[in-house]
Amino acid sequence: MPSFLVIAHVSERARTAASGNWWARQDSNLQPDRYERPALTIELQAPPGRVRVLRIFPQLETPRLAIPVRLAGPPLHKRGRAGDIVQMAVLGGVLLCLLLFAGMLLLLEAGFRLGVRFEKARGGEAASIFDSAVFALLGLLLGFAFAGAVDRLDKRRDLIVAEANNISTAYLRLDTLAPEDQPVIRELFRQYLEARITVYRLIDNERDPATAFATAESLQAEIWTAAVAAVDRPNRQYAAELVLPAVNDMIDVTTERKVALSTQIPELVLVLLFGVSLFSALLAGTGMSRYGVRHIVHGSIFAAAVTLTVYTILDLDSPRGGLIRLDAADRVLEELRGSIQPA
Repeated sequence: MPSFLVIAHVSERARTAASGNWWARQDSNLQPDRYERPALTIELQAPPGRVRVLRIFPQLETPRLAIPVRLAGPPLHKRGRAGDIVQMAVLGGVLLCLLLFAGMLLLLEAGFRLGVRFEKARGGEAASIFDSAVFALLGLLLGFAFAGAVDRLDKRRDLIVAEANNISTAYLRLDTLAPEDQPVIRELFRQYLEARITVYRLIDNERDPATAFATAESLQAEIWTAAVAAVDRPNRQYAAELVLPAVNDMIDVTTERKVALSTQIPELVLVLLFGVSLFSALLAGTGMSRYGVRHIVHGSIFAAAVTLTVYTILDLDSPRGGLIRLDAADRVLEELRGSIQPA
């Protein structure tokens, strides 16, 4: 059963009754021209691991459409240990590539023997047309898969920079708040940034980041609540147009990073890539049989080149545990931490 993001009316009495279970969060889509009161977000706790989210816009004249947001189940950061997932992905990628290399070598030999034994089945020179088509398909698959993996890596890097920029912008805009409100919120920002850095440091070290995820989410709620209270002071309403959108962007980018962390090459594409690679090795072995000579060196180079390309694609999709890392981008957040000193 899917959970739903339900947007509807609510009375002041109902809102008061739920006051112990909700925290306010601004929806920037509601204020193209001016600041409006933030929407209310109520997390209704169902059985363990299932969350129902109710977003209420009391100022709207008409109800909005109900939108499905995700399948019911535990939050993303609790679906197993993220560090273990990264480690399994890396080890699994190495194992798959070793099996692919061995399989291609075996099929090269099998193709050669089949070609020698069934001479008529080799198809003569006309068969090279079909061989070329399969090898061209292999090249296209490798090329598109590699390009997609690079794009996903760039997206993860851009999201790290975006999060650093959003935190920095929101932190700077705290200057528009009343002086008595700033120290508490700045300290929350410092703790939040430390928690966000800790999350991905734990993943890099193959440890469970669930506690750090929960701490960061709790601090998000505290920052938002404190910011809403601060802009509600007399003569500070103008700060809402500066502070709240910046805090909202800072919170939203964390969801994008969480999704990007688990986004990899689709399994069907990976299976197709492995299948075409193995089938190409079989055809290459059959092609060698036409001349009655095993080209062991060339066949090994062919298998190794395909295998290394596939491994690179898998490694690009595992920037938290592979050879290709995001350490340089992560340092942006660490440098930002140095500029946010304890209050």
